Amino acid sequence: MPAWLNQWLYTPAIIIAILAVGTLVWKFGAWCSSVNHDRARLKRDADKIRSDWKEQSDRDRAAWKERSDRDRAAWKEQSDRDRAAWKEQLDEDRAVLQKFMKEIRLDIKNIFLRLPATPQLFESGSPLRLTEFGHAIANDLDAHGWAKDLAPDLLGMVEGMQPFEVDEFSEKHVESGLSQEFARRVAKCAFDFGIERSTVRRVLRVVLRDQLLARIEAGGTHSRQAI
Repeated sequence: MPAWLNQWLYTPAIIIAILAVGTLVWKFGAWCSSVNHDRARLKRDADKIRSDWKEQSDRDRAAWKERSDRDRAAWKEQSDRDRAAWKEQLDEDRAVLQKFMKEIRLDIKNIFLRLPATPQLFESGSPLRLTEFGHAIANDLDAHGWAKDLAPDLLGMVEGMQPFEVDEFSEKHVESGLSQEFARRVAKCAFDFGIERSTVRRVLRVVLRDQLLARIEAGGTHSRQAI
């Protein structure tokens, strides 16, 4: 090494400069080491946080699943108990209802058995003939007087008919040909005797038929004056 260089290197300024540069290099190296150390520590902390979060999440998920399974099992058990209780109650109610309906039917049957039988209006056999009760209905309505007054106006319509045809004609007339006033009398009679209006009209049918047949047999197709 030249003397001047050697002398120059060992001057105080150069030494201070060299020491300063060395110090800077050392500090830079220390800083880099510190940065690397902090980065590693941050990574370890992040990994630990992530691991702890995952572990806690797994624990929470397991606990939630366990609680959900427990709640589902409890709900199913309660549902089965409620269904069984409902079925039992339904069977009991059905049995009570069946027993009640059986008793009602028996009571109704007994009531009908105790009721007095409705008197017969017509004698058995054909053609229809009024019984004593049927004549009572006819008398209440003055059916014979009604038929006697009505027959002359109807004779022309039944001329040449057979008795069964006269019977059919009489049935149709009492079903649709009654005056409003006489229809009210029929309704009142049915109410008073506790029978159906159709039954009262059957009585009128028999009375009108017999009146028409009697006039036909007596030659009643003449004028009303001849009668």
